[in-house]
Amino acid sequence: MPRWLEYLLVVPAYRRRARRSLRWRLFGSHLLAVFMVPAVVLFLLAAVALIVFSTTHRAEAGAGDARTVARLSVSGQLPRGMGVSGVHSVSFVSPDGRVTESSNPGIVGKQPDQVVAGAAEVVSRALQGSTDLSGNTRQYSGNPRGEVGAYPVHNPGGQIIGAILVDEPASNEVRANTVGRIVAGVSIAAIVGGAIFLIPALIIASILGFERARSISRPVRGLSDAAAAFAGGSLSRRVVVDGEDEVAALGRSFNAMADRLQETMTQQAAERARAESALKANRELVANVSHELRTPVAVIRAHLEAHAEETPPGESEYLRIAIKETDRLESLVEDLFQLSRIESGGLVVEERVFDAAAVVREATESLAEPARREASVTVRAETPAAPTACIGDPGRVVQVIQNLIRNAVRFTPEGGIVLVTVGSEGDKIALSVRDTGAGIPAEDVPLVFDRFYRGERSRSRASGGAGLGLAIARDLIEAMQGTLSVRSVEGEGSVFTILLRRADADAIS
Repeated sequence: MPRWLEYLLVVPAYRRRARRSLRWRLFGSHLLAVFMVPAVVLFLLAAVALIVFSTTHRAEAGAGDARTVARLSVSGQLPRGMGVSGVHSVSFVSPDGRVTESSNPGIVGKQPDQVVAGAAEVVSRALQGSTDLSGNTRQYSGNPRGEVGAYPVHNPGGQIIGAILVDEPASNEVRANTVGRIVAGVSIAAIVGGAIFLIPALIIASILGFERARSISRPVRGLSDAAAAFAGGSLSRRVVVDGEDEVAALGRSFNAMADRLQETMTQQAAERARAESALKANRELVANVSHELRTPVAVIRAHLEAHAEETPPGESEYLRIAIKETDRLESLVEDLFQLSRIESGGLVVEERVFDAAAVVREATESLAEPARREASVTVRAETPAAPTACIGDPGRVVQVIQNLIRNAVRFTPEGGIVLVTVGSEGDKIALSVRDTGAGIPAEDVPLVFDRFYRGERSRSRASGGAGLGLAIARDLIEAMQGTLSVRSVEGEGSVFTILLRRADADAIS
């Protein structure tokens, strides 16, 4: 059989069987084997019996039919001279070896050999009292081709008074009927014998097969249940191993794997607990330090500003630098404090409906003049006249927008523009901060929201923050169930977009 045909026939059949449980498949295979073996044996026995009976009958057909005619003649059921259909001739041969009566009148008075070649020998054996059906039959060839057989005829006293000579074709209706009866008999015997054997075999095979299938499927089912429980988190689940077969070996391998995996998971859990403890301690340290630093930094700033006011203008340069660095330090401390609160879950974010346009105007108004004066950059807001309702914490949104504006002003050359707009994207309200600055390199765009990322690697710390502003901004927006994203083209500028949930304008507080 071609491989492709074997695949088409075998694989789908196996897949159909595989949908059933292992127990029933094993049970079915057992019964199939029990029935197939005796069925094949009975078939072979019937075939052998048919061949043997057919061969034996072929050798004994002529004398056997002669015996039947002789018995009918003696009993008076077949009167002499009556024709017999299906044969060349049926004749009565007298003890002197001459045909005295025949269904073929043309051979009356002839010697047996004149009837057909070989007839004299079988007639002689019959007249001598031979009843050997095989020995009293001879086959002859020619046209026609057939068999000749003879059988003795006895009187009531037991004396031989002649012989019946039958000349019949090699394949005649009489033989066909006889062979058919033989085949039918053999078939009936095979069926009866098979029934006698198969009925108790079915009962015994069903009991033994079911128990055997259950004994094989039970450990497999146990292994399957243990694997499912293990996958569900029950790391202590193990398989009961019984025996030395392949399923038992699989169970031992599963138990060994489960032991190693449980040990590894336990170690990882311990390491995770230690890492979380260290991270918690680190967060608490950052929160505490940043909180404690806010007061002394504010005091230092106040003293520096007071001293700067009393210092002549030409001698205040160092104080101006100190005040600027104090501003940066104060901003860094505030960023660390907010970041620690976000990570620890201590930052409270309000959720209410507010006007996004009003928030944008509020965020830009306080920064527009400092940006124009200090960096020669124009900061402008474009908002719709009608209220634009969204959901979030308006104070935190102002904080995020101002952070984005400061970053945009820092990276926008003199004469540039920072534009803050309010629009819609699907079912969201979009607040965008667009600048005409240098833009962000494509390889750096995925990193801009990482903590301590600084876009211009070559610049000194004096020219920018610590790289926490965008990370804090993203965390604040995500706490409001919004998103903060960036699009940038190097040399053309960047666009930071905040998406917040839309709300009904009538609900604005």
